[in-house]
Amino acid sequence: MGRNKLLKKLADARYNSTLSGYLKNLFTAARRRCKHSAYRKRRKIHFNLAIDDFYHVFWNQVETLGGIYCAYTGAPMTHVRGKGIVKTNISLDRINNKIGYTKENIIFCTAAFNDLKGQVTIEACQKILEVYKERIGYIEEEDRI
Repeated sequence: MGRNKLLKKLADARYNSTLSGYLKNLFTAARRRCKHSAYRKRRKIHFNLAIDDFYHVFWNQVETLGGIYCAYTGAPMTHVRGKGIVKTNISLDRINNKIGYTKENIIFCTAAFNDLKGQVTIEACQKILEVYKERIGYIEEEDRI
């Protein structure tokens, strides 16, 4: 590898380890996944998000939460590169998995929570809450006796 290529590679690695580099890579990876899934005709996930809107949503969340915290859990988020999967890293989540990437439908959370959420739909969450309320109501009624 030539000297210039090596210097470029080192500069890229330094940039990618910064918050700005991490966020840009997160945006690019999501856009690439959408194009790839559309190409493979699995499920069409639309990517209707400009990079400025992406940054606006991120910094608005940071301002609202008072730091770089998971929108769901409030846990601090990191942007560690080159260490495999880091559960505390910033992850981009679509709130409603049936809708593509839009500024109204994205949120930033930890990679661990995003993995946990997986393919859970809003309808599934509502059903879980219904059953939970039903059972808790039943248990609370029993406890009063």
